[in-house]
Amino acid sequence: MLSTRRTDMTEADLYFLYRGVYVPNLIHTEASLDYFQNFTFRPEDVLIVTYPKSGELGLDGLSVLNLFPSSQLWC
Repeated sequence: MLSTRRTDMTEADLYFLYRGVYVPNLIHTEASLDYFQNFTFRPEDVLIVTYPKSGELGLDGLSVLNLFPSSQLWC
């Protein structure tokens, strides 16, 4: 069985340094991190933050009902 894992990659191939933090370059680019760093929230924006596997679907539903009380989503 052949391994598909590359062993010739160095840490420099996998990560880059962004403002003192090593970031995996397969997920982010420096441009995407700059965008998030300079992102501005509006006063009407709502953030929904949960831990993984903690019932986030129910929280989404409650948030919709809170923002749009006449919503028929859960009937």
